[in-house]
Amino acid sequence: SLLDRDTFELRLTGCVQFSDDAMESLHLLEAHEVVSMLKAGLVSPLQLIDVVEQRISATNSLVHATPITCFDRAREKAWEIMRNCGEFSSRGFLHGLPILIKDCHAVAGVRFTEGSLLYADRISDASAALVEQLEAKGAIVVGKTNVPEFCAGSQSFNSVFPTTLSPWDLRTTSGGSSGGSAAALASYQCWLATGTDLGGSVRMPAAHCGAVGFRVSPGRTPANGEPGTDLLGLHSISGPMARSVRDVALFLDAMESNVGWEHLEPHSFSEETFEAAAILGASQAIEGLGLKVGFSTVGCRYSAELEALCRKATWLLNNHQEPLEVGDDLVDFPRAQQVFKALRAEQLAEKYGMLLDPAVRALVKPELQWNILQGQKPDSHRQAEIARGDLKKLQSQVLEMFKLVDILCVPATIDAAFDAEVRYPSKLNDQSFPNYLGQLLPTATVSVLLCPALALPCGFLEDGRPVALQLVAPYGADALVLRAAAALEHHLALPKGCAAPRHGTAPLRTEGPRSAREAAEHHGMDPMDL
Repeated sequence: SLLDRDTFELRLTGCVQFSDDAMESLHLLEAHEVVSMLKAGLVSPLQLIDVVEQRISATNSLVHATPITCFDRAREKAWEIMRNCGEFSSRGFLHGLPILIKDCHAVAGVRFTEGSLLYADRISDASAALVEQLEAKGAIVVGKTNVPEFCAGSQSFNSVFPTTLSPWDLRTTSGGSSGGSAAALASYQCWLATGTDLGGSVRMPAAHCGAVGFRVSPGRTPANGEPGTDLLGLHSISGPMARSVRDVALFLDAMESNVGWEHLEPHSFSEETFEAAAILGASQAIEGLGLKVGFSTVGCRYSAELEALCRKATWLLNNHQEPLEVGDDLVDFPRAQQVFKALRAEQLAEKYGMLLDPAVRALVKPELQWNILQGQKPDSHRQAEIARGDLKKLQSQVLEMFKLVDILCVPATIDAAFDAEVRYPSKLNDQSFPNYLGQLLPTATVSVLLCPALALPCGFLEDGRPVALQLVAPYGADALVLRAAAALEHHLALPKGCAAPRHGTAPLRTEGPRSAREAAEHHGMDPMDL
């Protein structure tokens, strides 16, 4: 009976009975605080699942972040953890903390759509390696977050679920492709959520939603692609997302694994956890870091207000000194952008070429069709080979750059979150983009450098939309990124999340296609082919 289960729960955990007011405020705590309560028996996993269920019920009709839930499955997992409580003490163990999984990873027994009508009703038979890793570390999956179709795009719309929105301004996009995760965190639906990042899919949504997102070094978390891929390439990286740097670090301790990367020379592991690195950074403060900091636009033009906020945060991180300006003379950023486009087209053509089959093509958005076609052009293989050669040159340049600076700071987005009724911006700050990839370039350029890069909120525009800065460090220096980010976060002391989603009032004036037909025409495609 329910009474017997409640009695058993209390006997196992010794957890207290919270007042209604206390229960209603648990969602406002940070993940590390909740994990401490779980370890101390002050709250049970079952109670936390109830909290998440209530928050999703209260906010999801506004932000559309978590369209798939699995609370029955979660409660069964909770009972498994509670029956075995006291047996777990491994690094990164989460002790029954509910988490959300981006809907690009399979969770056994749960709907798995990838934002596509082709898979709208698919149920996973088995879980992805990342999910298995997290469940083994005591995480409880409570739902799956929204994505663009096959995770292609900078905002999370698809034909299966409603478009995901930023709680800071419900007229604007949450970004993509981890937009559901970012919006869920920002609206306090859950404490931790997974993301994946090829060209900015963790960092851009984090920026648009005022969350923290970390594209970690390749090899740091389970591989999303085929095992055995070379380090010198363009990689989709699973990364942690949360509302604070410390929580991102905590989550990375649980996510860390070299599954699929066994062929790589391992990172230098230490006994120090990533969470400890973040704690140290916050306690040291900026003055204690002693970092040499650089700033770069990576060849992009930003809104003046956004760039000013990013430059000010960089100046603060550099201990109130002007940072080194890193330009194309040190790193060939324009070439890095070409490398990204060539390798992305090759990957999409290899992975999704079958989507151009006439039997299914009508169900595929034109932006993705165009990108696949780019990878099927006669010279695309040659262009990809040239890009791989350029990657080696870029890596040499990056190594030289990091002899001059410890951390490179780059704005995470060209502008703040755009009008969610626009599929993607075709023009921003008086610069036009020939395709849907244009506004990804601040993060996509950094992806090519193969460095860990964390998006940290660094301020708000006058109209209330959040802005974020990328903190970039040498390959493998993930702990350094976390220390620096935690110190800057502590200094800035910005709000962490938007518990009451709201509508903005400032004009957005986003230019871009609003229909599939307009998107096809913008990409030079015949709408009749759709």
